[in-house]
Amino acid sequence: MVGVVAGAAGWSLTEYAAHRWHMHGRVWSRGPVASEHRAHHADPLRTRPILRVAAYGGIGLASAAIGSLGTMVGRTTTTVALAVSWFGGYTVYETLHHRAHHRAVRWGFERPLRARHVIHHEDRSGVNFGVTTAVWDQVFDTAK
Repeated sequence: MVGVVAGAAGWSLTEYAAHRWHMHGRVWSRGPVASEHRAHHADPLRTRPILRVAAYGGIGLASAAIGSLGTMVGRTTTTVALAVSWFGGYTVYETLHHRAHHRAVRWGFERPLRARHVIHHEDRSGVNFGVTTAVWDQVFDTAK
């Protein structure tokens, strides 16, 4: 259970950090991921399935690395659970983000997440970087 919780929390922080500092940051905002993200802001309905598949591959490799390295220093079941949960967090993120732009609200919890994400797209000051949770936006004072 510890691994699952740590993986989910770790993913949510990874999502926030990558979105804020890599995709929107002044220092690290170069490269294909940031470029694709800028294109997404220019046209939120734009989607490139091949890039989504490639992202899953990269996240899968990172998850495997987390699990492999973790087993060297910790319990195998805990670190594998952490790695699988971290990967699962990406799957939840990708699903909710895609739904926010391409599907009608189906579940009640989607409504506030989508409202926050719409503000992220419309507000140029840099707010609401979390797609799956507002926790890190609260911690880092970027919630609106």
